[in-house]
Amino acid sequence: MFRSYRILFGFVLILSINTNLLAERLTLKESLEIALQNNREIHQAKEKIGEARAKKKEAFTYFLPTLGTSSSFTQLDEESTLSISGFPSITMTDQQLYDLNLNLTQSLFTGGKLTALYRQAKEAVSAAKANYKKVEIDLIFKVEKAYYNILKAEKICAVGKEAVEQIKAHLKVVENFYKVGMVPKVDLLKAEVQLADIKQKLVEAENGLELAKTSFNNLLNRDLSIPVELVDITEYQSRGGFKLKDSIEKAFSLRPELSAQKINLKIVKESLRIAKSEYLPTISLITNYDHEKGSEIPIDKWQNSWNAAIMVELDIWNWGRTKEKVKQAKSIISQNQDSLFLLEKGIELEVRNAYLNLQSAEKRILVTEKAVEQSKESFRMTELRFKEGMATSTDVLDATTLRSQAETNYYQALYACYLAEEALKRAIGMK
Repeated sequence: MFRSYRILFGFVLILSINTNLLAERLTLKESLEIALQNNREIHQAKEKIGEARAKKKEAFTYFLPTLGTSSSFTQLDEESTLSISGFPSITMTDQQLYDLNLNLTQSLFTGGKLTALYRQAKEAVSAAKANYKKVEIDLIFKVEKAYYNILKAEKICAVGKEAVEQIKAHLKVVENFYKVGMVPKVDLLKAEVQLADIKQKLVEAENGLELAKTSFNNLLNRDLSIPVELVDITEYQSRGGFKLKDSIEKAFSLRPELSAQKINLKIVKESLRIAKSEYLPTISLITNYDHEKGSEIPIDKWQNSWNAAIMVELDIWNWGRTKEKVKQAKSIISQNQDSLFLLEKGIELEVRNAYLNLQSAEKRILVTEKAVEQSKESFRMTELRFKEGMATSTDVLDATTLRSQAETNYYQALYACYLAEEALKRAIGMK
């Protein structure tokens, strides 16, 4: 009885382990959802938005009054007295002095500096959001690329396995023909060499598949050893209907890098206002309230007093420091304007290249599809002719190679087409 329970427990354990090892078949949509939820770059970009919002709130606090307090206790070696000849001495201060102070400071005018700093912080939030969108678009493209790379690698492995089986079958025929003297030994050796070569290429393809799966898991922030099973996509259907002119116009309105650069230009223009503010005075209201004992007569009672002042500060001469700050700010503005121009040109070039690559990739599919059909027919006919003694073993090996290459070219063209379309969407700024 105990043995039967142990066997049953072992069976359940093995079954549960095998179930856990079964890979979940993911669609492209599900893969993107996992990546957007788990990827650390996305998390980092979100935190930068939070940081920018906190800085914006910090900048606003400088408009508000600050309230501070201080307190002190002083122990003197003796009381301070005033002695006049013919009169009794008067105690002016106690040995123990107490002072409690409450002060309030309010900026009234800073030459526009505080306003410019707040606008900078406000624009920085928009810049962080634009950066988040860029990270999101880039991640989507990376996941799509990794997804299609896996599918392509799987197809290439399948082609390689099929080629191995074909060469094995052909090698058996050659061996039989060699035994009865119908083919020379060199044909047998060629078939064996060809089989070894295809096996080697299959090993490389399988290694490439594993690397692609590892990269995919890394993007989704999963354990790198988790098995990857993806829902296949085998037929290409253009989903965009893209036009070059429209794509360029959309890119200028959608690309987050362009938005971020325009925001940066606004931020550096505020830096110019900050630099110019030093030409103007700063005006502040300062108030103090004192609660003290021991320093004024009567020394044994707490005394209250307050004062208020308007403070005006202005640098009359600072050796041209403000002037140079203004020059620096103007230079930075000019640099950012150049960067904006270059970015617009770069985006237009990127969209054009992506559009042309998509057009080329779609044409390649048609060509490679036809080549696959032709190579299959060529292989079938060559194999029949070889069995009838009308073709050589080399002809069969060449036909096998051509068929494998044609199928490989087709799958490379197929997934290159998907990637080209996603690259164009990324160039436009679409998710």
